[in-house]
Amino acid sequence: MSVETEPSRATVTGRLPLGVYLLAFSLFAMGSAEFLLAGVLPAIADDLDISLSAAGALISAFAVGVVVGGPPLAILTLRWPRRTTLITTQAIFAAALAVGLVTDDYATLLVTRFVCGLAYAGYWAVAAVTAISLVAPDRAARASGVVVSGLSLAMIAGGPAGALLSYFTGWRGGFWGVAALTAVGAVLTLVAVPTTGGDRRPSVRRELTTMRRPQLWAVYAATILSTAAYMISFNGATTVSAFQLGISLVPALAGTALNAGASITAVCWIGAALAVAMIPTVLADRAIGHRCRA
Repeated sequence: MSVETEPSRATVTGRLPLGVYLLAFSLFAMGSAEFLLAGVLPAIADDLDISLSAAGALISAFAVGVVVGGPPLAILTLRWPRRTTLITTQAIFAAALAVGLVTDDYATLLVTRFVCGLAYAGYWAVAAVTAISLVAPDRAARASGVVVSGLSLAMIAGGPAGALLSYFTGWRGGFWGVAALTAVGAVLTLVAVPTTGGDRRPSVRRELTTMRRPQLWAVYAATILSTAAYMISFNGATTVSAFQLGISLVPALAGTALNAGASITAVCWIGAALAVAMIPTVLADRAIGHRCRA
């Protein structure tokens, strides 16, 4: 017999519940599929006999799924127990990924990438809220930082590791690894993440009304621009490793600043400082490239 209860919040200084780290692990697993694809595009294009630009559309399909699926899924699952939502989105993600891997049809693969994006957006939205609900208010920033670090690890480790695996096993190998890790994450979520009820008084109108705040749209704009910048850099820059290092530092530095009492604007300044610090690396890379071509 299952009883929906609110989880006890961690109050021990310096420690976070295991569930927070499991959420980060699952985000790492699912997020690796996002960055892995960029490393195997030529192999996919050769295997499916399509152009490189058509293979690149698989990245766009995933991104569109994230954009389209995020807000609606966040609203539709308001009444669902959070753990149920997490496991459901993980199951859909793994299933869609598997379907795409057993087909040689480009259109089917494109659709499965879109569905993966939908499920990924749904998981991401609920995971962030769940992490905060598992800890005391003074640990909310740290819990959020740990969960976001799963995506950072996916960028600096998961994607490259998957691409390396695909090099030896064919481009599908890395994605099978992602599907397996996602399945493991779903089982661990079922076992270790406490059961929680959905919003006791869900209101679509309240959610939409909140979006009318100008401050939120400023954050949305900054997020869109920064995300576009790092995705362009990830897919085309030769200084990816330095850039990934900078991205991985943001959650840790932001969490430290927020725990120390800094305002939310400190996160923006941290991001800006890291961006400025990257400029010399980019200029040096260009200078070396020009010398090599000369």
